[in-house]
Amino acid sequence: MENSVRILVVDDEAKDLRLMQALLVPLGYIVDICINGEDAQEYLTRTIPDVILLDVIMPNSSGIETCRKIKEAPHTSHIPVILVTSLSDRTDRIQGIAAGANDFISKPIDIEDIALRVRNAAHISNLYKRQQEAIDKLTAMELLKNNLTHMIVHDLRSPLASAMVMLELTQSALVDTPDSKPKNYLARATHSLGALQEMIGSLLDINRMEEGKFPVASKECSLQKLLSEALEYHSATKDNFLLESELDSTLPSVWCDPSLIRRVLSNLLGNAFKFSPHKSRILIRAVLEATQLRVSVWDNGPGIPAQYHVKIFEKFGQVAMYEEHVMHSIGLGLTFCKLAIEAHGGNIGVTSVPGEGCEFFFTLPLVPQNILSKS
Repeated sequence: MENSVRILVVDDEAKDLRLMQALLVPLGYIVDICINGEDAQEYLTRTIPDVILLDVIMPNSSGIETCRKIKEAPHTSHIPVILVTSLSDRTDRIQGIAAGANDFISKPIDIEDIALRVRNAAHISNLYKRQQEAIDKLTAMELLKNNLTHMIVHDLRSPLASAMVMLELTQSALVDTPDSKPKNYLARATHSLGALQEMIGSLLDINRMEEGKFPVASKECSLQKLLSEALEYHSATKDNFLLESELDSTLPSVWCDPSLIRRVLSNLLGNAFKFSPHKSRILIRAVLEATQLRVSVWDNGPGIPAQYHVKIFEKFGQVAMYEEHVMHSIGLGLTFCKLAIEAHGGNIGVTSVPGEGCEFFFTLPLVPQNILSKS
């Protein structure tokens, strides 16, 4: 046994404390002692042992109550607790289990019994430490990777913006050129760079949303107006489809951040345009549902298998789908949509059968969320 394993023994009887020390120290354990539950609680603010041996019958705070407090505290909940008791009643044992005890040792103490139980508890504690170290290492690596990705993506914005300006200037210089091909090429290049800017913005915004640093500036908005603005972004594409809108003019306003919801609509429309056959029907619908508005975008694309209905909105799900060579969205657009809608207190999802198209839908509140929470 490694001599770094620390055991805390809590007992109000001095003879029992001496007995535990006499049994455990020769086995290579470091043994600390406390004389009651209050003493143990104070000790745990300074030191985290690997295993706790806790006498059940003590004055003031019983062993069961002390065990409950240990298991409720986040910084000590992982420590294996062994209750040492002379009680054999089933009810007493159930109370100990309910308090979070990991094991029991019965009095009078059996040397072989305590050696085995403490060894097993120390092994569990060691496994927890190793797992926590692995988690901490992975967390640090993930943070480093995210920071590096954020830095690279952020730095891409400047040269991309410069390229956009150069293309626009070139387009202006070719206004009087009779040959339409260069103009078409430039228009396509400008549109592609615009899509790339959108992807970069989505990635940065997703990171900010996940960190809770993305402000949502909600106000009363017209869904019809937001839809018109979103469609304007797809002006070069929308005429290739039979676009239908079922938005009743009597629909009430929604409470949202217009820039975010405009981007959500634009992303959903972009997916519909990308994955639907030319000249196929795309339907946009909005219906009232109690205190919220349900907005849907229907397409006639290939559809999405059920196993991807949740994964398609998740950042790491998008990566997994890419690795499986299955793509049903453009970049991280749907991940952005999910975070943006949830930031408004709404929900987003998809209903689809392969070969029968998709319905992407989301809900938005009709009144501010702080009003809803007070009702």
